[in-house]
Amino acid sequence: MTSKTSEAFAGRLPADEAALLKAAIEESAETESEIVRRALRFYIRKNPDYLKALRSPDFLEGWF
Repeated sequence: MTSKTSEAFAGRLPADEAALLKAAIEESAETESEIVRRALRFYIRKNPDYLKALRSPDFLEGWF
């Protein structure tokens, strides 16, 4: 039995945000998937909406 190492997600962006994403992909020579993965990793690390699901148990470690 093989384990699943990735999962596909789909979504839609407003046209202006899609244009920025496409420009970033062209500029970086990365694949679309890699640019989206990197953007998600950045968001998860920053957690600007302070979502509990994205916090680790040691979330505040080193902040004080």
